[in-house]
Amino acid sequence: AERAGVSRTLVSFILDGKPRASEETTRRVLAIADEIGYRRDAAARVLAQGRSRTLGVLMDVQQMFEAELVTAIYPAARKLGYEVLLSANLQDQPESDFVDSLLSHRCGSLILLGPSSTQDYLVGLSQRVPVVTVGRRLPGLAKTPGLLGTVRTNDTKG
Repeated sequence: AERAGVSRTLVSFILDGKPRASEETTRRVLAIADEIGYRRDAAARVLAQGRSRTLGVLMDVQQMFEAELVTAIYPAARKLGYEVLLSANLQDQPESDFVDSLLSHRCGSLILLGPSSTQDYLVGLSQRVPVVTVGRRLPGLAKTPGLLGTVRTNDTKG
């Protein structure tokens, strides 16, 4: 702000993409930000907005199908303005540890690829943040509270 000769509030508006400055001022501020290597602070943005635009994705690194899904999740998330935070689900540790880690990074929603946790755990989790499970049958899901969805194939028909 000091180098550009403008207020910190105006710099904040420009960096957030709000149309409050002239084109010349916007170019000058963005050029200085680039020159000094400025990067947005995701944690500060979450605090300011009160919500996260980060999807937490939990996957089993030994499952090739899940790796393919992750490859597709990144561009789809970016297109919608979301960041992706990826965590591996390791067999020798509780799945909940990895989920808690994603939540500690303030993920606003979760995509769980092939989760092994109990359905009760997943329902409880969905009362904290929206959750989508992939490849897991969850019977009676329509009757459960929270934001829990599932995506899977019709194994019988397949």
